[in-house]
Amino acid sequence: MINQYEVPAYSMDELPEIKEELESVSPTLNIIKSIQCLVKLTRKKVIQHDLRVVKRCFLIAENFYCNGNRIVKDTIENVFIYSFSSARGKAQADSLRKTRQDTPAKKIFAVGENFLNEIKIVPSAQLALGDLYVCEAGDIIPIDGEIVKGIATIDESAITGESAPVIREAGGDKSSVTGGTKVLSDKIEVKVTTTPGESFLDKMIALVEGASRQKTPNEIALTILLAGFTLIFILYALPCSLLVRTPIHPLP
Repeated sequence: MINQYEVPAYSMDELPEIKEELESVSPTLNIIKSIQCLVKLTRKKVIQHDLRVVKRCFLIAENFYCNGNRIVKDTIENVFIYSFSSARGKAQADSLRKTRQDTPAKKIFAVGENFLNEIKIVPSAQLALGDLYVCEAGDIIPIDGEIVKGIATIDESAITGESAPVIREAGGDKSSVTGGTKVLSDKIEVKVTTTPGESFLDKMIALVEGASRQKTPNEIALTILLAGFTLIFILYALPCSLLVRTPIHPLP
């Protein structure tokens, strides 16, 4: 069984690329820093598309988890695995944010430059509560709203996971549409029902980012435990080491 004291040496033996970073980790009691070095190297090699080293990094982490003691297992779970799940959450949030920013909207201007009810394409971020916009087949709905005119088939799989399209129409309880979904057929006129920052996509972004920043109770407890080990090492090991090294001179 691999204990927390063996992790740095084992990592350097199995992965020479990590030696330079691990040699700077002191004291070796701090397994969290050792695993953070493994995370850093893994991310670096992912960016460089060095899949050979990436695979070895994950194999080492898997070996630590399967054959390590309780502290080693908890560290892999709460540092290595958590780091990559956080990165995935950030990527998801960035993807959602890009969807919100890049989606154009066919806004209806009651009094346009040339005629009444003029339609202009604007960024969805410029839509405000009460604004009207039009969506036709193939359009992505830019922001949450209520259909005031028309009927359409909507693909809501992006938010519900259901592949079957749904019918949305003006009036009744089937008139709400959600930003990020896609119009498959027909044409609808929609009134914006949310303020900036309160749409479904905004709430999804906040939820994903909040989840990616939250630390688990195990990680907090493990940090406290290892800090205690380090304190014991400083209070007892170092004074003993100095005592052994201090020469004893005979009294005159």
